[in-house]
Amino acid sequence: MSASLESAPSSGQSAGPWKSILLSMLVLATVFAVRGHLLAWLVGGRYRWTTLVVDCVVLALVILALRLLDLGVKRWTRRWLGEATRARRALGVAVSWSVVFLIAAPFLIALVQFHPQKIACGGTPAALGLPYEEVTLAADGLQLAAWHLPAAAPERPVVVVCHGLGANKQNFLPVAQLLHGLDYHVIIFDFRGHGDSDGRTFSFGVRESADVRAAVEQARALHPASKMYGLGYSVGGSALLKAAAELPDGQGFDRLVLDSTFARAEDVALHSMLWFFGPVKRPVWFVGRCWGQVFTGVDVGTHNPEDYLAQLTCPVLLIHGDADDMIPPSQAARLQTTAGRHGQLWLVADAGHLQPMGHPAYRERLQQFFDQNEKNAP
Repeated sequence: MSASLESAPSSGQSAGPWKSILLSMLVLATVFAVRGHLLAWLVGGRYRWTTLVVDCVVLALVILALRLLDLGVKRWTRRWLGEATRARRALGVAVSWSVVFLIAAPFLIALVQFHPQKIACGGTPAALGLPYEEVTLAADGLQLAAWHLPAAAPERPVVVVCHGLGANKQNFLPVAQLLHGLDYHVIIFDFRGHGDSDGRTFSFGVRESADVRAAVEQARALHPASKMYGLGYSVGGSALLKAAAELPDGQGFDRLVLDSTFARAEDVALHSMLWFFGPVKRPVWFVGRCWGQVFTGVDVGTHNPEDYLAQLTCPVLLIHGDADDMIPPSQAARLQTTAGRHGQLWLVADAGHLQPMGHPAYRERLQQFFDQNEKNAP
């Protein structure tokens, strides 16, 4: 009797794993909340409490699932290996870490990338003294928030501006101000899952091409006689390229500018997000692709903007920093090769990711490219 009592686990021991799980959920949810508020503070935006609650609940459920997976794997290995010799304990640890390394880690990376923290805009173009009107775009049943900045001359071209991952339209107001100062009409919007738009997930430009098409439709409704230009940043440029390839003839873009955009999603993932996985980064990429498809319903591994660019004949200006360690300049070189005689590349010395915007010649380069006569197009 005493032996059975001694061998029975106490309530404190059985509660141990659950205490660990709850602590992990609390700590990581707190870190996630602090990160969201810090991001909002850095970019002058707002991290809404409703967004905070959703993010924390999602993260807590994710941590719970991963911790239960970890406990399940440990229990299964103990049963499978039987007597705990040193060799079997080492094998059990290897199995557990393999699960963490090849399943849990890609899951968390995919979660952060495909479910970016949503920072609402904290200001409007009025803060910069710019005239504007709020417009709403419709894409795939989602409502997208956008600003229309009209030019002084009605016949001037209109520029659709596409921001990057984790940003919003407010972050790119300096670009809108620059373009408006050149007397272009501007449409700048929040992608789905960003800023003040609907949605919670992001597919690196695959589904977001519908958002760009919605912006183009709005721009053409407002300025039917104007030329149409596109300006995309980082992953926003990939959505811009896909949309340009999908638009019918005569309704697409007359010129495109791609700033710090990638040619192949896989190349960028292996170069920047997964480099620390070393020799197993390709298996991690494959698992991450699978998780991404679960989150978004699309396979980002097939998302190669260079394929969309190959279908276009409009002039394209590629801008890239030669010190970009997130999207290497070799990606811009690939895009230039694909564009052929229609493309030109401005490689900005000593500039990192998205830093060419701060170059003194940035405004002049955009103006020269957009205002080129069609017969002199590259």
